[in-house]
Amino acid sequence: MQRVNAGERYGRLTVTKHAGKDKWGNNRYACICDCGNEREISARSLLSQNTRSCGCLQREAAGRKGEEHPNWKGGRYVRPDGYVQLNRDGKFVLEHIAVMSEDLGRPLKGNESVHHKNGRRSDNRIENLELKASFHGKGQDRQHLIDDAVEILRRYAPEKLNDSI
Repeated sequence: MQRVNAGERYGRLTVTKHAGKDKWGNNRYACICDCGNEREISARSLLSQNTRSCGCLQREAAGRKGEEHPNWKGGRYVRPDGYVQLNRDGKFVLEHIAVMSEDLGRPLKGNESVHHKNGRRSDNRIENLELKASFHGKGQDRQHLIDDAVEILRRYAPEKLNDSI
């Protein structure tokens, strides 16, 4: 593990000296915060940046929202399922829907959905998005693509379907 030395800074904390070991044998360090408070912090907390202040940073952040919050990331969050979520005036919207709505100049209707052509849910460029007239379901597998293509031909160009088979 990397060493912690006196004088090093971790967020708002400056290490002043080694303060011994805790009951589990972990190194602890005396630190002074930019606000003037002193605390003992474990080496692990300093090095992982889990602790960046004496607690003043969290107290300051508690009253701040949106852009004023120190953890603000521009209101953009990638969800575990891969979709990008945006914070728009305190309401969360999916980025691909917001991009399509903006391009259309109107909100989506109840029977419309947005499809990612390349299957990457975080790729929300308008050229990668396609408006669907109904829910399109999951998948980019070969059979799904073939079934979708056949269905489109049946609906909109049945004469081309007969020519190609």
